[in-house]
Amino acid sequence: MSRNYVNSKPKLQSAIEYLITYGWGILIVIIALAALYSFIISPSSLVPDFCNFKYGPTCNNAFLLTSNTATNFAIIATNSLSFPIKNPSITVQVTDIGATGTRNITLYCNPKYVQPGSVFICTQNISGSPTPTLNSFYSFPIWITLYDCGTAPAWFSARSCDGALKETYTGVMQAHARSGAISSQAVSITLTASPTSVPANNLNYSKLVVNLKFAGQSVKGATINFTSNSSSVTIFPNFQVTDSNGNAIAYVKTSTPQTIWVQAYFIGIASNKQIITFTP
Repeated sequence: MSRNYVNSKPKLQSAIEYLITYGWGILIVIIALAALYSFIISPSSLVPDFCNFKYGPTCNNAFLLTSNTATNFAIIATNSLSFPIKNPSITVQVTDIGATGTRNITLYCNPKYVQPGSVFICTQNISGSPTPTLNSFYSFPIWITLYDCGTAPAWFSARSCDGALKETYTGVMQAHARSGAISSQAVSITLTASPTSVPANNLNYSKLVVNLKFAGQSVKGATINFTSNSSSVTIFPNFQVTDSNGNAIAYVKTSTPQTIWVQAYFIGIASNKQIITFTP
């Protein structure tokens, strides 16, 4: 046994030297193959969902959701022009989605009248097959059509969008097909109030915080309108724009003891109601 142990030592030492000499080389080859797969063989998996217009509004987010029987497109954009825009709509050129061949589909947008810096959301649902392959990457030519109120003849005097020029800007939408559907439930608008018991002295107030999400993502630049069932309260401001976290803040106060509810709206979608009591 002693002789066998002695004879095995050179073999063990050789094996260790072999691993030390060639192990790093093997590891480098494995890393290179992984990088080759990630960046060359399967690069689309690393590309984020993206949309862009060459000019005009800023395209913020793009969504491509699919099921066995339908395909949903959604785009969130911001009016980055200097004037309001009216009746925006987005056209997407698709191939072999909902039907064979190439065709144009229209995404209808809300709100219909968008102030500078405010967000609008455009959606469309396509029924039928074929539907996009789940997790596959797609790229679509898009263009947005809108009326630029800054081109209206009476804009500066009457601040009217009547007679505004119809403008079109081209762009691109790139997105991975994900499981799901766009519906009114895709917009989540949540309202909180603190405190909910406030002295009615027209000095103290309750802080209102709205959080807005679309398909689980925070929406920046959306105009939120606040309302109440009482005409004797002051909500200031009565509309506010969401920040990068999707939050908009307002305040409510009154000099009249009462219990009220407040609510927030985005493109006609209501938040939950918050009950606030103003005490004597």
